[in-house]
Amino acid sequence: MKIKAKILILIIATLVLFFFVAAYYLQTVTAKNNEVILKEDAMKIVKQIEFTFATGGENVSARTMNKNVEEMMYLSSHIISEESARVVKKQPDAAISEDRKTRIKSSLDENLEKLLYLSSHIARIDILAFHEGGSLSPFFSKVKRAIPYTELSAEEINEARSGRTVLKPEHTSDGKFIDVIAPLYYNGSIYGITEIKLSGDAPERLLTAKRQETMLMAFVVIAVIAAVLIISMDYMVNRPIQNLLSAISEVKGGNLDVSVKGKSQDEFGRLALHFNSMIETIRRSTDEKEQLLKQINRQNDELQYRIDIATEELVQRNDELSYANQSIYDIQKKLGHSRRLAAVGQLAATVAHELGTPLHSVSGHLQLLMEEPGLSDDTNRRLNIMQS
Repeated sequence: MKIKAKILILIIATLVLFFFVAAYYLQTVTAKNNEVILKEDAMKIVKQIEFTFATGGENVSARTMNKNVEEMMYLSSHIISEESARVVKKQPDAAISEDRKTRIKSSLDENLEKLLYLSSHIARIDILAFHEGGSLSPFFSKVKRAIPYTELSAEEINEARSGRTVLKPEHTSDGKFIDVIAPLYYNGSIYGITEIKLSGDAPERLLTAKRQETMLMAFVVIAVIAAVLIISMDYMVNRPIQNLLSAISEVKGGNLDVSVKGKSQDEFGRLALHFNSMIETIRRSTDEKEQLLKQINRQNDELQYRIDIATEELVQRNDELSYANQSIYDIQKKLGHSRRLAAVGQLAATVAHELGTPLHSVSGHLQLLMEEPGLSDDTNRRLNIMQS
């Protein structure tokens, strides 16, 4: 696999991993922000309810309203601070009269109607009041959607009694909801519990839309980053590598006059500089070797000429030596023949001497016998035969 493909795969894998990590982080942060927004909306409703309890549901002047608002803000701050919530009293100083309750409910009905009309994700609001024995009873309810009331568990009631706000997700056949269970303060003490049921569909749709928009933006940004990285890697990595490979191919083909252009001061520039230096060294070494090879060839030619002359002289001398050897061989052959003749003559002389002496002796005695008188004719005939 080419390095360009490897780098491209690495870039794409890194960007995809970054995309998924960013998407997961964005989803987590958005979900948390959604919970925070829902909790803040619920706290605004709780503060409005506490303000209604503090004013008794009456229309007060601006100065009195500001004072009551400051008191309500101070009291509602205990909802967030658990340590501060523990110092407040668990029961109100005085019970609320029926006439005040009527005015509070009337004011709550009017104010919460506006809130439910403006807020599409609020399904219903339930207010529960504590009794002296610690039991809870419904105080007021405002329903926008026909959603059944969810009974509070003992743990949730205790959390609210301790001044803490609880967020509880709930899944029903009507959809997703988030219950915000918050303590209700009145005259510096926890008077009851406010349970606000928020629809999770609208925030979920908003969250989905934001997620899609963010994912699309992230995809576009990643595509742009990938394009920039690919073009940059092609310009900074692929082109220098291709130039170097092309130069290596030229050198492999025998062309030592090639050089790599490296203007940058990075690793590829230094690599091109070292490559050019290496080619220059090889070129000088090749030239020196060619000069040395030419000198060796000249010396070889001269040596071959001398060898040819010496060989010719040696062949001539060899021919002369062969002629001399042939002459010597002929002389040796003649000498051997003479020696054989001499040996035969010596043998003949020896044989003649060894045979001649007794034969001369026999011949002398035969002549003596032939000269004796009174020999018969047959004896003379035989003596002549022996003489012959």
